[in-house]
Amino acid sequence: MTQTTTMDSRIIIDDVVPEKYIFHKTLQGDQAKEIYQAVKSRVDQDFQDVPAFDRHFEFNEETGLIEGSSTPYGILINEELEKHDLWLPTIDRAVKLESEYAKTSDVYRDWGAAVYGSVNPNQKVATRLLKESGLETPILFSIRNLRLEKGDDLLGVNIRVKNSQGIISGEEATQYLTDHFNYQGDSGACRVSRNRNGDRVADWNWFGGSNDAGRVDIVCGEATGQNLGAIVAEDIREAELRKVAEVNKKIYSAYESAAQILSR
Repeated sequence: MTQTTTMDSRIIIDDVVPEKYIFHKTLQGDQAKEIYQAVKSRVDQDFQDVPAFDRHFEFNEETGLIEGSSTPYGILINEELEKHDLWLPTIDRAVKLESEYAKTSDVYRDWGAAVYGSVNPNQKVATRLLKESGLETPILFSIRNLRLEKGDDLLGVNIRVKNSQGIISGEEATQYLTDHFNYQGDSGACRVSRNRNGDRVADWNWFGGSNDAGRVDIVCGEATGQNLGAIVAEDIREAELRKVAEVNKKIYSAYESAAQILSR
């Protein structure tokens, strides 16, 4: 049975680096809707009639969550999140957040792409990412490492390297896949994700697939001692507004039920 909510809505500090706090939080409510609308506008502006975006991608008003996910959508979502000093978890961070992902069932989440060689599946994507990164295979790219442009691939977009921060490659990637993934590929380029059964997979061939089981609900961020308080306060405000909305919905439902009984 699909759960309609994610992990508790609060900021959780994951790491402290010099003068900065690394945290993760739930993307839900007004902020999720803002990101969703920004991505839809970006698609309308830059990727009209592109097959990659002719897939399920919706904002659920009831749960306050973004539903639907693919590699192209994930890349655009991350670009919008970065304008708010947030980002989708890297593959390494996502694995460390496994207990948070495990709190929901029957949903999938995108983490990035794996390149095993310049052949099929997705040969054009594999060849391009290999050439642009200059790294030894296998290579694990997080969503944060990738960018999009219109192109001649099957999806109508070209997936390219945006930056090299945190990319895992060569022997390190081979060991990482063995240690942390249930399934991995052996050729070409594949999608990296956590699937609906809870398995970590790096062998999903179809970069463009998206359905209502997809979720974009966990994001990471970075704060200083000066602005951490304001970020926490905003997160609390969002959570309180959602609770008020839930209470109002129950009150309205009870009112409608009472009115129906009285009208008989």
